[in-house]
Amino acid sequence: MSEELSESKILKVLDWSYDIAVNGVSGLDSASEMAEDYMNNDDSSIVQANSLIRWQNTKAGTSGFLTGLGGIITMPIALYDHKISNCVDVALTDPYTGEKITKPSNSQLTAAKYKCVHRSIK
Repeated sequence: MSEELSESKILKVLDWSYDIAVNGVSGLDSASEMAEDYMNNDDSSIVQANSLIRWQNTKAGTSGFLTGLGGIITMPIALYDHKISNCVDVALTDPYTGEKITKPSNSQLTAAKYKCVHRSIK
């Protein structure tokens, strides 16, 4: 999987995505079909174009919102994990010299984790 990214590969991807956008895929209308659907009503061309643009903006906004929900759901876990990792760094500091323990044993690491979790629950 050590394929290099080349200009020809980028152009192939751009051509593929343009083809999908213009011609559509299974389950989605092509650009011309979508335009024809909006032109079937009796409104002016400006109103039809604005309606199409509003609908595309709504779809893009909804997609972005739904994509962001995953980050919102995992944020409390990530923040808690960050808090614990910072606490473990502090707990792995030698109280007498103030130096960080660079290669803690498993028992020192486990004790530091339990101390931090216990502190965060209080």
